[in-house]
Amino acid sequence: MTGRYKGFQWGLGNPKETIEILKKINEGLDLAHEMDAVGPMKALMTTPDTKKNGLGYILPKKWENVARDMFKAGLLEKMPEIKKFYTEKFPSGVMPK
Repeated sequence: MTGRYKGFQWGLGNPKETIEILKKINEGLDLAHEMDAVGPMKALMTTPDTKKNGLGYILPKKWENVARDMFKAGLLEKMPEIKKFYTEKFPSGVMPK
């Protein structure tokens, strides 16, 4: 997990270079369009909780709320046992900038 979040940390800090690497796999990527997505992605990943606990930090209450909302919307047949889908035991230790 730490390696994954170190990759995200590097990518968010080096968006142009990241997009150039991704263009090797998907030549159709448009640099300007993809650069527009960097800010919102960074805002989603860099929160007070991740600044305190590291990238990838799971806030259990939010996950429970998402599951409840999906159940209420009819996207899930029954309320899932959310704690089966994440762990708090392995913090990444990768602090966002």
